Amino acid sequence: MKPDARRRPRRETRSITLQDVAERCGLAKATVGFALRGDPRIKPETAERIRAAAAELGYDPSRQDWARRLSLRKSGREAPTQTVYLFFPHAFYRMAFYTRMLNGLLDVLMPIGYSLTTGYRVDDAQAPFGRRLPPVVRSGGVDGAVLFPQWDDRPTVQALRADPAFGEKPIVCLVVPVPGCVNVRMDEERAAYDSASHLLDRGHRHLLHLYHPFSNGTAPKERIEGVRRALRDCGLDPAKHLHLLENDTDWHDALQATSEYADGLHAPAKARAHPLIRYLLSHREVTGVLAMNDAYALHAYYALRHVGLKVPDDIGLIGFDDVIPIPDARGRNLLTSVRLPLEELGRTGARLLLEAIRSGRAPRDPAPLPAQLMVRASTGPRRA
Repeated sequence: MKPDARRRPRRETRSITLQDVAERCGLAKATVGFALRGDPRIKPETAERIRAAAAELGYDPSRQDWARRLSLRKSGREAPTQTVYLFFPHAFYRMAFYTRMLNGLLDVLMPIGYSLTTGYRVDDAQAPFGRRLPPVVRSGGVDGAVLFPQWDDRPTVQALRADPAFGEKPIVCLVVPVPGCVNVRMDEERAAYDSASHLLDRGHRHLLHLYHPFSNGTAPKERIEGVRRALRDCGLDPAKHLHLLENDTDWHDALQATSEYADGLHAPAKARAHPLIRYLLSHREVTGVLAMNDAYALHAYYALRHVGLKVPDDIGLIGFDDVIPIPDARGRNLLTSVRLPLEELGRTGARLLLEAIRSGRAPRDPAPLPAQLMVRASTGPRRA
C-alpha cells in the first residue's frame, strides 16, 4: 500500500435492535416485543405504530430471533423457531376453499415474522415421506402445526403426538375437529338449518342432502341434524321428508364438473348415470337439493340440465362454501350457497395457535363461527 493511501472508513454494520424500536416509540422494550409478536394485550393502534416504526428503522426480527434461539440453546432451554407447519390435502392448490383459509393464516403470522412451512398430510398418497412426518417437523424445527380439513385428520395428529421432537406442541384443526387439538369450526348445523328453511319457505317439502361420507363411513351429522330441525319446525316428519344420498366420488373443483359434461354427444348418458339423477327420477317428490359443497352443486346442475330438469323451475339447488360460481350468460353467479367465513377461520386458528405457543397451554375451542346463506337464482318457488 502506498504511504499516502487513506484507509476507507468502516461501514456501520450494527443491526437494528428491539431497544432501538422501543426508543423510537417511547415505549418499554417488553411492550414492543409483545406487539411485534402479535400479543392481543397490546392495543391495535399501539401495535400498528410499533410495526410502522420497526419497518422505518429496518428492524429485522429474524436476526434477533436467531440470536435469542442461540442464547436459549446455550442455557439448555427450548428455542422457539418462529415457524408453523401447515398440513393440507392433495386438492389444496385447486380449491379456493383452502386458499382463503391460507390467506387468513398469513394475515396473522406474516406481520409478526412467523414462517409457514407446508406439506401434505402424512396419510396422503402424494406425501413424499409416506406415513412419516417431514424432516423439519421431526428435527424440532416448528413450534406448532395447523391442519386444513380432510375426511380424517387423526393419522396426522397421531403421528405428531408420537414424534419425540413434536410431542405435545400445539395443533390447530380447522373445520373438522380432532380430539386433543384446538378446533376452530363453523356452525354447520345452523347453516344447514338456514338452507333447508329457505327451500321450505318456497314450498319445497321433500329435500335431498347429497354428501360424501367421511373416511369412517359416517355422514355429516351436524348438517343432517340442521335439516331435520328445519323440517320439524315446519311441521314435517324428517323420516318421510328428508332424503339422504351418499356419493362415493370425491368431487372438489369446478374443472371436474365442466370436463365431465364437456362432450355434448355423451353428456346425456353421463348425466343419467349420475347418482343424483337416478335418485330424482325414481323419487319425483324431491324438489330441493342440498349439496355438500359447491362442486357437488355444479356437478348436479350440469347433470340436471342434460336430462331436461331445470334449476330452479324443477329443482331448487343450494351449494355450500360459496367459492365456485355457476355463471349465467352475463357472468352473474346463479348458485344459492352458504358463504363460509374461511379467512376468519384461518385468522382465528393462527391467533389461537400463537396463544398456545406463548402460554404453553391449549386454549379452549372457540364458539363455532357463523355462516351466511347467499340467496341467488338457483332456488325459487316450487312448481306444482
